[in-house]
Amino acid sequence: MFITGRRKEVLDDAVAEIGGSVTAVRADSANLADLDELYRAVAERGRGLDVVVANSGGGSFAPFGEITEEQFDTTFATNVKAALRSTGCR
Repeated sequence: MFITGRRKEVLDDAVAEIGGSVTAVRADSANLADLDELYRAVAERGRGLDVVVANSGGGSFAPFGEITEEQFDTTFATNVKAALRSTGCR
């Protein structure tokens, strides 16, 4: 099993709690270079993946009409691009 997340400390805690043969890879799912590192780690194992759970998400709140381009881009990258990229789509 592979798990990912942006915060190494949280990943370390999850590995300790899950135990077994879990591999943690620090990655921001909205960052293509981070996902490349995840794909490399999976490829090194040599068996691919059977299931992908794309569970990243989030955003910021602002009144309609006051949402900045940066807020939109960040939210879209996290909630849409990340889900597509996590399944190998580029």
